[in-house]
Order: sequence, then structure tokens, then C-alpha cells
Amino acid sequence: CCDLGYHQSISKVFRYYLASRQWAQQNMSAGMYQLDTALSELSQNQDRDTLMQANISAFCLPLRFQYQPYEGDQ
Repeated sequence: CCDLGYHQSISKVFRYYLASRQWAQQNMSAGMYQLDTALSELSQNQDRDTLMQANISAFCLPLRFQYQPYEGDQ
């Protein structure tokens, strides 16, 4: 009888909703995969060595102090 496009509108709304939910789920899965990859690639020894090489002056032993007596010290 009188078709106002109600069913078509509802169908489009639900399709867009489902598409957005699928997109969000795919993004979540991709993010979780990237996080898992980053966690599996963590290396304490390599990170420590990189930090020490980048800041070598902070981790070097100081120069040896040479004792030079003052006139009254003996």
C-alpha cells in the first residue's frame, strides 16, 4: 500500500551499525596484534646496552685522582 521507505531506512541503519562494529573490532584486533608483537620483542639486555651506549659519559668511571701533596701535608 503506502511504502514510505521505513524498512529500507531501518535496514540501512542496521547495516551501517554492523559495519562500524566490524570496523571497530578489526581495529581492536590489529591494535592487540601490534601490542603483542611489541611485547614479544622486548629485550632487557638490548635496551640496557642501548641506553648505556647512548649515555656513555654517565656510566664511565671517573678519571683517577692523582694525589698532589700540599706544602704542609706529608
